[in-house]
Amino acid sequence: MSARLEPKEAAKVRAQVATTLTQIVSETTDPFSLESLAQGLSVVSSRLEPMEAARVSASLSQAMSETTDHLALRHLAAGLSAVSVRLESKDAARAIVTLSQT
Repeated sequence: MSARLEPKEAAKVRAQVATTLTQIVSETTDPFSLESLAQGLSVVSSRLEPMEAARVSASLSQAMSETTDHLALRHLAAGLSAVSVRLESKDAARAIVTLSQT
């Protein structure tokens, strides 16, 4: 869908989708739901602006710190890994630390 939008409008839609998915991730404990949400975030995050990617990264890191379910951690880590390519270096360093602790 975003391929048909003007670039600024597409970026806005991607940011809104990422925000919505991130909010749902923070409220979800079911590992199977987290898998789908993380996959959605992976798709959307590949085109996010660095500032929005940093917000998604922080939310995923927070969710990872609040769960002990190994399957949930795996899916959250996959989402964090996907969004990390869009981060600036200082935010990427934080993501690496979080991923290394899982």
